[in-house]
Amino acid sequence: MDKKILSSCIFALLTGVTLSFTPNIQSSVNSEMEEFSLLQEKLSTSQHYFPENFDTTNFLQDASKAIQSAINQCNDSGGGVVELRKGIYNSGPLTLRSNVYLQIDSGASLVALPMNEYPQSTNPPNFIYALGVQNCGVIGGGVIDGSGAQWWQAYLNTKNSPNPIPRPRLIYFDGCNNIVVSGIILKNSPSFHIVPRRSSDVLIQNITIETDVPSPNTDGIDPATSTNVYINHCSISDGDDNIAIKAQDGPTSNVFITNCNFGLGHGLSIGAQSNAGVSNIYCLNNTFDGTTTGIRIKNAFNTVGTVSNIYYLNSTMKNVGVPLEISAYYPESAIPAPFLSTHPSGDSLIADDICVDSLVATGVTGNALLIVAAPQNPFKDLAFSNVDIMSSSGAIVRNTTMTVHNVNIEANSGSEFIRQENANIIQN
Repeated sequence: MDKKILSSCIFALLTGVTLSFTPNIQSSVNSEMEEFSLLQEKLSTSQHYFPENFDTTNFLQDASKAIQSAINQCNDSGGGVVELRKGIYNSGPLTLRSNVYLQIDSGASLVALPMNEYPQSTNPPNFIYALGVQNCGVIGGGVIDGSGAQWWQAYLNTKNSPNPIPRPRLIYFDGCNNIVVSGIILKNSPSFHIVPRRSSDVLIQNITIETDVPSPNTDGIDPATSTNVYINHCSISDGDDNIAIKAQDGPTSNVFITNCNFGLGHGLSIGAQSNAGVSNIYCLNNTFDGTTTGIRIKNAFNTVGTVSNIYYLNSTMKNVGVPLEISAYYPESAIPAPFLSTHPSGDSLIADDICVDSLVATGVTGNALLIVAAPQNPFKDLAFSNVDIMSSSGAIVRNTTMTVHNVNIEANSGSEFIRQENANIIQN
């Protein structure tokens, strides 16, 4: 599919014909949705387990043991659903098991114990954690609240110290497969909200993440070292990356991000940890409103990062800082001045075969694009078609070869493209 998509992207640039591979992406997502429908049918007739000896009207009671006991019993009996009915469940960390789906009903809230009651260590346990399991997930229409405010303040108080306070993630799957997170509302994680790491066949759909800002490092969804990840119909507002795709200790590939709405946050990101390679990322029909960056591929200079076969299709943005940024220098303050006589040596981001089609952005407060490669690893095979951006200033391009077709940038000041060194912009 990848070669077909790339050739279709190039064909579209050369001819102006609408991209023909969009149905292939949607077909892959539809197939995953059909599998989820079959799972729903199965769960509707599965055995349900409930926390025992727990009073949902006693808002001060710790439900940790009752919920974990129900999870263990469900697993021991061959699997099924652990259901939290309407009420408030204060809880410490929970561990999911294979063939167990934690269902949080509408009107139910699973609330993490406050920081002063939460288990403390040099690596505090994640709130909902699964290690090496299969066929499990978190479903329903209820709320998971990470009680993050105390954690955020404690981190800000210690971030510049030799030992900043470690914080748990809200939902963390490590080495798992056939995972589902569906329908729930997530709030106020101490740090990242959902992390599938070293996992495969992951479906995250119809969830809402709404976390107060400022809230440091509260990424929405962070697939890492994972394959076959489907993120569909999600609404995400948080204090950091809305989504951040990473590949720190192994490659990440075949990630589908479709029909999502991104509000406050730093945007749809790849990196900064991409040293093991990120490839085959398909983003379709996503909207951005108020993100600091819309689409971002980032990598700290002097670190290895490889990104290829990335596709952004039908993206709509308003009131963003920069619609698209691809940079070998992260954070942005590390970008060296242009036209230097000498450049620092070192490893840098390698990015190629990136396709952007049908991107519309209005009310952009910064540059239309920011594309800055290191001279030792110029970006190549970047293709932009059917792009319309109204921005404060034009598109910065450095050490990059890009092909553009039907690209319109209306900058309030300056030129459409701000060509810095080795900027090769091919108009078709």
